[in-house]
Amino acid sequence: MGIVIIVINRLNNTSVIDAVYILASYTYGPILGLFAFGIFTKKRVYDKYIPLVALLSPLLCLILQKNSEKWFNGYVFSYELLIFNALFTCIGLWLLQKKRKNRMKKKITCFIPFAGQPVEETVARLRQSPLVDKIYLLETLSTPREVEGCEKIPVDSLTSTATIQTLAARSDTQSTLLYTRYTSLVPGFFALERMYDVLQDTGAGMVYADHYRQKGEERVATPLIAYQPGSLRDDFNFGSLLLYNTRFLRQAATRLEDEYRFAALYALRLNLSQEAPLVHINEYLYTEVEEDNRRAEEKMFDYVDPKNRAVQIEMEQACTCHLKAIGAYLEPPFKEIDPEQGNFAQEVSVIIPVRNRARTIEDAIRSVLSQQTDFPFNLIIVDNHSTDGTTEIIRQYSEDARPLYLIPDRNDLGIGGCWNTALFHPACGRFAVQLDSDTGIKTKPPCRKYATPSTKSGAPWW
Repeated sequence: MGIVIIVINRLNNTSVIDAVYILASYTYGPILGLFAFGIFTKKRVYDKYIPLVALLSPLLCLILQKNSEKWFNGYVFSYELLIFNALFTCIGLWLLQKKRKNRMKKKITCFIPFAGQPVEETVARLRQSPLVDKIYLLETLSTPREVEGCEKIPVDSLTSTATIQTLAARSDTQSTLLYTRYTSLVPGFFALERMYDVLQDTGAGMVYADHYRQKGEERVATPLIAYQPGSLRDDFNFGSLLLYNTRFLRQAATRLEDEYRFAALYALRLNLSQEAPLVHINEYLYTEVEEDNRRAEEKMFDYVDPKNRAVQIEMEQACTCHLKAIGAYLEPPFKEIDPEQGNFAQEVSVIIPVRNRARTIEDAIRSVLSQQTDFPFNLIIVDNHSTDGTTEIIRQYSEDARPLYLIPDRNDLGIGGCWNTALFHPACGRFAVQLDSDTGIKTKPPCRKYATPSTKSGAPWW
């Protein structure tokens, strides 16, 4: 370019300068048009056609220049060709822009448990969000009732492997919503939009939120806690409304190799945590209706209910698989033990470490003393310096020979120290059973020993 300028300067010929400018109008016009289109618009175009536009624009300018005198009453275009060239390029790009997709594209597939209960209100509320696409009813109990606008999917339970994999297979949107309760759901104003935005912005595998619980006319706030990486609790409270990233959901569901009936949702959460964070939204985004009206004291015993034994086994299996997957599993070494070794006056000792449990300790003591066995047993109560009347309640049973009441000399023991105090006491039996001070042993037929392959003789079963 420098050489061209020097030559033109030497020639000092106006026609040469005009020719250079006109030539630049043809070559730089498409570049100017591309620059202007990119700066002043946010349109997306089909890239493969841009070279064609860049060639057609100068061609149109050439046609315009050749015919301008005829078409415009003797006016001849010259330097203006640069502007027209850029304009033709912008028009061509505008015509080639990609069609704008609906900004409110359906992005959430919903799944609701269904056993014949009224769900129309929940469905209608979900439909108020423009993000919601399909709504499926997970039919855990066969019913002839149909719900307009929803498709029923028969499932064995909400927490089985088959159900989770069905969710992953049926969801064809960016995110998947799972409601885990059979009662009415009341999403807050723009709640689903808020959950979806957080899911996308954080790259989370799942999001959950604080909520309200409706108990009759009373609405109770239920704040949740943030999920920490590495958490293994199978009863961690995520609430009842869970929004998953479908891509991560499918990956996690694919790795569910065991056929769970109860632990698949727990295993899914563990698998998800290996790939993406589980994010807590510290906002009250929905209301759920309280359906379990049992007293809190009754709910405390759920985890020891014999009916839940199968649940516990599956949860342990899912946790073990997770630990192995992340390289954190430690193989437990087992040592063969002769249960007949040693001399013990009692076959079994039930140990209750306690501090300030005046409301529940008596029930716990009575539940032990009411047991009928074909082997000798005693009860060891370690009172960690109670101050609420627990001590006086325990002393009421001093006439019974079976309870052994201990108060440690030290006052800095926790529950583990109290447990060891009982274990190393001479009166402790061959087998030790820990019983929490707010728990009881259900009354059963006489307890007997039973033989196990891992022992040389029987061990007592409670």
